[in-house]
Amino acid sequence: MAVARRAYYEINDGDTIFLDISRTNIYIAQLIATGNKRVIVTSNMLDVLRILSNLPHVTALGTGGFLNSELNGFVGSATTSLIEPLLFSKAFIGASGINLKQNAVTSNDIDSGATKEHIIQKASYKFLLADAEKFNYSSAYRFASINDFSAVITDSTDPHVFARLRRLAVPVLRAGS
Repeated sequence: MAVARRAYYEINDGDTIFLDISRTNIYIAQLIATGNKRVIVTSNMLDVLRILSNLPHVTALGTGGFLNSELNGFVGSATTSLIEPLLFSKAFIGASGINLKQNAVTSNDIDSGATKEHIIQKASYKFLLADAEKFNYSSAYRFASINDFSAVITDSTDPHVFARLRRLAVPVLRAGS
């Protein structure tokens, strides 16, 4: 939840944001729902859309596409086609794993990873949501380099993580600060 609170701090009134399929993005959606920031939120995750539907200060847009019931969201080429004309001021992206040595952000699901890769290209600012346990764990599909992101939002306190991120020249936004 600390990562979600730090991410919410980065959202401004009037932003057009993307919340992808991510446990942390459910928490961000809850913060948006109880806050008063007027935003347009696009998401490919059903849980996020349910939380944000019918709120006077939020315009919620679902991507549509192939529904992956295991992920509870839309992924794949149909989803990326529907996202194509959209632009986002900020995207908040989760990951299954982050390999600092290989500069790799990974996903367990190829279709989900390909969708995340496309979303990153559509956003002006891209935030990687990184719970401490995600570092030094790799999944099957690399969808981005760490330095493809504008910043990493993390609750990690590991100095080795911060040193690696500094070497990659990626700003770190520490949860809880």
